[in-house]
Amino acid sequence: MKLGDGDPQLSSTPKPLLEVNGIPIIRRIIDKLNSDNISVAIVINPDDEEVFKRKLNGLKFQFYYQNFPKGTADALYAARQFISDDIFGVFMGDDIFNYDELNFKNISEPTIFVYQHFDCRNFGKIGLDSKGYVRKIFEKENVGKGLINTGIYVMPKKFFQIFQKIGVNHISNEYYLTDAISELYKTGYKMRTRIIGMWKGINFPIDLAYANGIYSIKPIIRLARADDFASLIRILRQLKPESINEHYDFAMGTGILQKIIDDENYYLLVAELNKEIVGTATMLIQKNLTHNGRPYAHIENVVTASEYRKRGIGKVLLSELIKVAKSLGCYKVILNSSLENSRFYEGIGFNLTNEIEMRLVFT
Repeated sequence: MKLGDGDPQLSSTPKPLLEVNGIPIIRRIIDKLNSDNISVAIVINPDDEEVFKRKLNGLKFQFYYQNFPKGTADALYAARQFISDDIFGVFMGDDIFNYDELNFKNISEPTIFVYQHFDCRNFGKIGLDSKGYVRKIFEKENVGKGLINTGIYVMPKKFFQIFQKIGVNHISNEYYLTDAISELYKTGYKMRTRIIGMWKGINFPIDLAYANGIYSIKPIIRLARADDFASLIRILRQLKPESINEHYDFAMGTGILQKIIDDENYYLLVAELNKEIVGTATMLIQKNLTHNGRPYAHIENVVTASEYRKRGIGKVLLSELIKVAKSLGCYKVILNSSLENSRFYEGIGFNLTNEIEMRLVFT
């Protein structure tokens, strides 16, 4: 797999060998596995062997070969002679994640590592059964927020027995690991999920730029997590100091945040810059009896930390929410604004209406 957008280096280099801060992506993964005394196999195209040897000099691993690009499941099957344990780890060599967060050696059952994302359209969305096992992975067909597949697995050896049952994708003529998950489920080998807090697939040049910190002035936009609570309160207090005062019930607040995170109709986004939460915005998806029941979106609590304002962070947050609203089929997006901020929202595409907000407040 190679990545290219007019850059000769990107187009000619296998993605796992692209460098982040001077180190090939896959080298970071293998180095961690070596330090944990975990045996490593790499499946590559034979034509790339010499460049892999050169870039991974000094590390311990074995090569296996996939002569033609026939999919992720086929690549794993090519290394079947390497596997002796009942369960084993699978990594994509071109993704960025925090290896230490996996706690990999302490997992004793089949597991898929997942990441919470606010827009699943370009990813494999995890479908769970009533007991929390992975029933199916929906490849780039589900909109809205949810858990996405990172391509990091603890797989059962049973995979090699059911490989022949995996159907080939008729468009790409490839065999996918995501289809293997469904087949394993049918045979009783059910996989748990484990959420990780940091993951980035490298698919476009801008992804590599993020990983290298080239665009450190541009924030990462993601769904809020429970451990963001303190940062969110700090920023929201700047927007509504009267609502978050010294009498605010923080214990109750953490519970409210978790309910919002769990609600499929709420999108609470944060902007993260250099591991600091610098902005937030919330969108609620609602329905009514008009417009044939089509949903609409209501955006509120758009705020950037005072020290990071006028950097376009609010615009980036709103742009991502608008994209999600469109993908969900919303017929409109509404928000309330003061007159002094109306020009900011007009610059993003919002228009003033003839409606007047009227409010009844209960204290």
